Amino acid sequence: MRCDAGPRRGVGHLVRCLALAEEFQARGAHVAVFGTVERLDWAVAELAARGIPLYPGPESPAELVETAHRHELDVVVLDSYELDPAGAGALRAAGVFTLAVIDGDSRGQDADLYLDQNFGARHPELSGRLLAGSAYALLRDSVVTSRPPAPPPATKVGRPRVLAFFGGTDAVGAAPVLTRVLAATGHPMDLTVVVGRPEIEAELEEIAPGGGRPSGPSRPPARCRP
Repeated sequence: MRCDAGPRRGVGHLVRCLALAEEFQARGAHVAVFGTVERLDWAVAELAARGIPLYPGPESPAELVETAHRHELDVVVLDSYELDPAGAGALRAAGVFTLAVIDGDSRGQDADLYLDQNFGARHPELSGRLLAGSAYALLRDSVVTSRPPAPPPATKVGRPRVLAFFGGTDAVGAAPVLTRVLAATGHPMDLTVVVGRPEIEAELEEIAPGGGRPSGPSRPPARCRP
C-alpha cells in the first residue's frame, strides 16, 4: 500500500487502504504500508495492531519499481493525489500488478485495475479495469460490525442531536465553520463535534455557549478517533 497521511493531507487514503489491507490479510496475504504518517499516533497504532509494517514511501516511478522488487511485492496499491501518475505504468511494465484508488480523476495513471468508490462513479475510458460505485466502498471491519441490522425508526424531536465529523484530521478546517453556522440558526440542539487536530479544538473552544448558540464542544468528543 503506497499512501500518506497527516494533518493537512488528511487520513482518508490510509484508512481506506487499511480496510483493503484487512481483506488481504484475511486471505493470507502479507501487507506493508509505504509512506509518511505525520502526527497521527492513533493511525500508527492501527497499523501496529494489524501487524502492518510502515516503511518510507518511494516517490518517483523508478523508486516505486525498485521498492517493489526489493520487497518482492506481487501487488502495489497506489492511493495518492500527489505521486507522479507515471508510477502506475512503471510498476505495471515491471510486472507488478497495480491497483489505483481514485476519486473521479485517474490522473492519467496506467494501472491494471482502478477503484473509485464514490457515488455515481463513471469512467467509460477505463471499461473492463474499473470497480466503480459505493458497492466497492472500503470500510474497515470495525465499521461494518458496528452497523445496526436495520435503521432506527424516524421520530419527531424538538431538540435534534447533531454530529459533525470531517474525517480523521479535518484537513480544511470545516468543523468551526459548520459550528458557527449551526449556532447562527438559534435552534436548540445537542451538538457533538469530532475533532482531529488540537488547533481545530482550540478554535472550537472559542465559540462560547449562550446567545442562542449550541453547547460548546466537550473534550471527550474532541479526542474521539475516526
